[in-house]
Amino acid sequence: YTVPYEMASRVSIISGSLAMTLFPAFSSLGIEHKDSLQRIYVRSIKYLILFTGPILLILILFANDILRIWVGEDFARQGTLVFQFLIIGYLIAVVHPISGGLFQGLGRPDIVPKLYLAYFPFNIILIWVFVQNMGITGAALFFALRSLIETILYLIISAKFICLPFSSLEENGLWRSLGALLIFGMFLLGASIIDIFAARIGIMAIAAPLFIAFVWYYIL
Repeated sequence: YTVPYEMASRVSIISGSLAMTLFPAFSSLGIEHKDSLQRIYVRSIKYLILFTGPILLILILFANDILRIWVGEDFARQGTLVFQFLIIGYLIAVVHPISGGLFQGLGRPDIVPKLYLAYFPFNIILIWVFVQNMGITGAALFFALRSLIETILYLIISAKFICLPFSSLEENGLWRSLGALLIFGMFLLGASIIDIFAARIGIMAIAAPLFIAFVWYYIL
């Protein structure tokens, strides 16, 4: 579990670094400048998704190959599914630092620890159930599930905090970004079925430039 976790967690450096640079902006704007605050928040999530999303999807596709080359065939056989669930969790949770930076910048650093305390008992019970029934794979699956729940809560609270209108998501291209990432992910999912490593590389080599071109011309 530790080796895949250490690999997957490195991706959070990107979102954490972005949140650190956004904190002064959130803090200086404050709740009084809602329009600017909404625009920066949504666009930050959009750019983060566009940059880190494809990287994480490619890691999911080549999870077995990466582990096999790095730590051997036996380890890859046991750890691939764990690695993939962890990456999915980090893909879902990529916006956490942005929302966390927003809470802190607006003077509410108490929100995150209060949320942790609220679902701490459920966290303990569910992780025990998942690990008892599925072992380390269950732990990784629970991490992805918890990331999904946390992300939904963070987004809802953030939207209420800055009175984020639904129309702002479309105006700033967030829906198009998610759509492009979903299509790219479907290409890679189709490639993952193929057993031939060279074929998967070929499909990725075709899908990646198409994704970049679409993002450049229709989103950015």
